[in-house]
Amino acid sequence: MRSKNAKRLVEFRGHHPDLKNGECYTIAEYTKVCNNLKPDSIKYSTLKGRLYGKQYCTPSDLKSIESYPKNRLGYDAAARERVRSASRLENKSERLMAKWLRVKL
Repeated sequence: MRSKNAKRLVEFRGHHPDLKNGECYTIAEYTKVCNNLKPDSIKYSTLKGRLYGKQYCTPSDLKSIESYPKNRLGYDAAARERVRSASRLENKSERLMAKWLRVKL
């Protein structure tokens, strides 16, 4: 079993001017390489979150914070209202069951 404080090595797959395909690097090394090209482009914690649960790192994981695609679902008023008003009955059988449960005995 790996030590709790052991550094995690993540294999790199892809093309990058400073990284070799198939080599293993730590998250700190990935952060240092990204910040050499453009200072303060990515933080250690951000890269750690992107690589969580992944077996290898790709060039798309090394993009700066500004250019990385973000999920904006639920952050504007229209999306929150759409989620709030959506039906929680997922399929036909649940809708039929809800109809009959509302019938008075």
